[in-house]
Amino acid sequence: MIRCDAHMHTRFSEDSDASVHSMLDAAIERGMEAVCITDHLDKDFPKTPDFPAGAFLFDLGNYFQRLTQLKEEYQKKLEVRIGVEIGLQPHLGEYYRELTEKYPFDFVIGSVHLIHGQDPYYRGFFEGRSDEEAYHEAFEVTVENLKKIDSFDSLGHLDYVVRYMNEIGR
Repeated sequence: MIRCDAHMHTRFSEDSDASVHSMLDAAIERGMEAVCITDHLDKDFPKTPDFPAGAFLFDLGNYFQRLTQLKEEYQKKLEVRIGVEIGLQPHLGEYYRELTEKYPFDFVIGSVHLIHGQDPYYRGFFEGRSDEEAYHEAFEVTVENLKKIDSFDSLGHLDYVVRYMNEIGR
């Protein structure tokens, strides 16, 4: 049985419609002991067919205030932790360092959602590349991010590019 989920998105993330309450209640129904809400904060995420530029930014002050209230409200039923999933890009190292120093997150996921400004989900990244070339480029970008950003606890979506490869993806 899963006792804790530390990768949960609510409507603070542009790509989720779930309320925090619904996520917490579902965790309790499933017998979980703890959760960590880790909404997407992806600075400099470009405009895509599904999202406007800057869609993955939200008010962190409001986020902390709301989740702190819910930590107290649910304290006898479920341990609620406050986290975030940051979108790694090499030029954002200082930004994320300052952000994680300012806000006392319990857990930070660092994920590579963009490769040279492109989200592999939209397939344009694969044009003119074999799956092997795409994978190697994504790996190199991930290593570059790791060298420039250390303001996270866990690397998320190491396989993100693999989901959308020509042989595996849609």
